[in-house]
Amino acid sequence: MCPVNFILGENSMESKVVRLNMISRGEARIQGLVHYFTGIPCLRGHVAVRTVSSGTCMLCDQEKRRENLQRPEFIAKNRARANDWYKLNTERAIAKVAQYQKDNRHKDRAWQSKRRATKYNATPTWADLRAIADVYSEALRLTAETGIAHHVDHIVPLQSKFVCGLHVPANLQVLEATMNNSKGNRRWPDMPECAK
Repeated sequence: MCPVNFILGENSMESKVVRLNMISRGEARIQGLVHYFTGIPCLRGHVAVRTVSSGTCMLCDQEKRRENLQRPEFIAKNRARANDWYKLNTERAIAKVAQYQKDNRHKDRAWQSKRRATKYNATPTWADLRAIADVYSEALRLTAETGIAHHVDHIVPLQSKFVCGLHVPANLQVLEATMNNSKGNRRWPDMPECAK
């Protein structure tokens, strides 16, 4: 068996160099390994690590996941499954988020700071700050009246790969929190095809 350096992951945040021994799938199974590396290209031509359980090339698996994320039916099925899980495990999910925020305060604060800075940079000098405050007041009023959490949503998102909206009254709307959270920064009116 000759050792080979192999890079796992595609970007610098996820990438790590792993020193692999060339080994057959059968030998890897006997040794109780999860992955193996033969140095032989897969059907798509990747020379990459494979999983022992299925023999699948990990790069092919990444490509398939990336392709699935472009298919609307896959996205809808995944979202429905996630929503069903959340309904059954709401308390557990909330506790998990709270624990993550507690354990990673620095990341949470960095995200909040970035969000505030983006909002600040997206607020032009001519923006009517009183009208913006009125929209936020309306969200609070609806939450108190109905008992259902309401958020102020940016119709065109402040941060997105394709567009950056402004923090102005015309770009604000009050939505139920669940609807706003599901929308994220992935949908807006007159979206171009390349962003869908």
